[in-house]
Amino acid sequence: MSLFKTYSDTEIARITTEYAPAGKIFNKKRDENSNLFKYFKGVSKEQIKVIDTLNTIFDGLFPKNDTSLLDYHEADLGIPDNIFSGQGSTADRQRDVVVKKYMMRGNRIQDFIDIANIYGVSVTIQTGLQVAIFPLVFPIVFSSDAAAERHTLYITLSTDSNFIFPLPFPLQFAAESNVSKVKKIYNHIKPATTRIIYL
Repeated sequence: MSLFKTYSDTEIARITTEYAPAGKIFNKKRDENSNLFKYFKGVSKEQIKVIDTLNTIFDGLFPKNDTSLLDYHEADLGIPDNIFSGQGSTADRQRDVVVKKYMMRGNRIQDFIDIANIYGVSVTIQTGLQVAIFPLVFPIVFSSDAAAERHTLYITLSTDSNFIFPLPFPLQFAAESNVSKVKKIYNHIKPATTRIIYL
C-alpha cells in the first residue's frame, strides 16, 4: 500500500516536459536525445528517491503491514516493558505494536475482544449483572454483593485449538502463552474500579 505511484525516470521526464513552457529554449524538450530532456531525466532520478522515501514513511505508519519503521514504533510506545518483550519474530513484534496502540485507545468491551482476536484467542465477556441473574447459565456464579457485580467482568478465554483425542504429536501448547499474555493485558487496561474474574 503506497501513497504515491512510482514511475520510471523517463516517464517522469516526459511528464515534466509537458509542464515546461514554450519558447526557443524549450523547443527540443520532448526530444529524448536533447540535453534538456537529459537534464529532466537526471532530475527525475532525485524525484524517484523522494517518492520512494515518502512511500516508505507512509507504509511505515501502519506497523501491521510494514517493518521499515517497526523499531521506531516500539521505541515510541515504550516497548520493551513489563508486558511486551520487543523480541520474537517480526510478525510477533508487529502484533505487539498494534495491541499496545489498542491499549492506549481505551477499555471498552470491544477493545478487549479485539485484543484477544489479534492473538488468536476466543473470548466471551459478560458483565456481572448478566451472569448473576436468572436464568443462571453454567458455570453458575453466586454473588452476595449486587453493587460489586456492576463493576465485574466475567471473561472466558480459549484458544481455537481443538484438543480432540487422539492428539497429534508433538503436542502444540504455544497458544496457551497467548492466553496468559491476553490476561496480563486485560489486567493492565481494566478500569481501577473493575474486577475481572476468569472462568
